[in-house]
Amino acid sequence: MLYLEIQQIVSPFALQLLYNHSMGQNTGNIVSGGHMGNNKGRLYLLYRYLYQNTDESHPASRRQIMNAVLGSEDTYTRNTVTSDIKELRDLGFDIPQIPDGTYLYYYLASREFEPQEIRLLMDAVSASKFITEKQSKTLINKLRDFTSKYQAEKLTGNLYCSDIKPTNILVTPDCEPML
Repeated sequence: MLYLEIQQIVSPFALQLLYNHSMGQNTGNIVSGGHMGNNKGRLYLLYRYLYQNTDESHPASRRQIMNAVLGSEDTYTRNTVTSDIKELRDLGFDIPQIPDGTYLYYYLASREFEPQEIRLLMDAVSASKFITEKQSKTLINKLRDFTSKYQAEKLTGNLYCSDIKPTNILVTPDCEPML
């Protein structure tokens, strides 16, 4: 179940890196009854949290990360957060550390698309005359998943051009209908 939730959010490349790593040295259960079966599976939750909830303007403290992952782990400490973030960095993920006094903050810096690229794709989908309004809304919601929840809020706006959207789906002999 957790794998399916994460698969909808992270890129196939990032997911494959995490999956291969978790199956590498320790092949214990990743999920067993809603709890993490090993420390490698915890990387899934950490990456998902960073992907959905952090960006350059909204870094997360170790305390916030601990609270987010604590629902799955009984013992998730500051040292565990630090070592898990180091492990994600070793896998190639760009996770800067921002010191602020005695606190450390982290965010996921690299994503598949920049916010302006996502907005461009959203505008193209919404202005397309051959994609229905329902399909446009579905595609735009999927595009929003490529960024943090904070950036996704900024990307919303007057995207739907319903006056140019078709009401019927046309099917030609060479192509299949889009549903």
